Amino acid sequence: MKLTHPSTVDQSDRLVPYNLRQSGPTPQQMLISTRVRKSPYWHLAVEAGCWRCTVYNRMYHPRGYVKPEDGGAMVEYDALVNHVTMWNVAVERQIRVKGPDALKFTNYVITRDASRIEIMHGKYVILCNSKGGVLNDPILLRVAEDEFWFSLSDSDIMFFYKV
Repeated sequence: MKLTHPSTVDQSDRLVPYNLRQSGPTPQQMLISTRVRKSPYWHLAVEAGCWRCTVYNRMYHPRGYVKPEDGGAMVEYDALVNHVTMWNVAVERQIRVKGPDALKFTNYVITRDASRIEIMHGKYVILCNSKGGVLNDPILLRVAEDEFWFSLSDSDIMFFYKV
């Protein structure tokens, strides 16, 4: 297997667009519509001191508890890598795959061998397109021999796999 730096690879036929992140303030105001909801645990985030959030799967997702004057994101990062943090995962979406071909389908869309996942155990998996581009990286729970639950990060991947 030969590995090359991404800048040296011809990506003219690339199907997955580059992630275009916003880098800094804009002069526009962002309106939040009524389609953006609060999770059942939102009030707990507020009580715990959440002062900043983002929109994730059409729900408010807490993203800041330590104020900038108290160390902000670096204090939270230190807690994440050296101690413990709690996350509101109610924003994640679940896709249930059940039936006689559930294992076959699941193995088709992930890069791990789903037959090796024990019942009621979860594994981190990667969902790829036909060219190997990463589409999502959910946790996969095997509920039964013929049933799997994908716990998705921010994505509309279900629409992709329904086609």
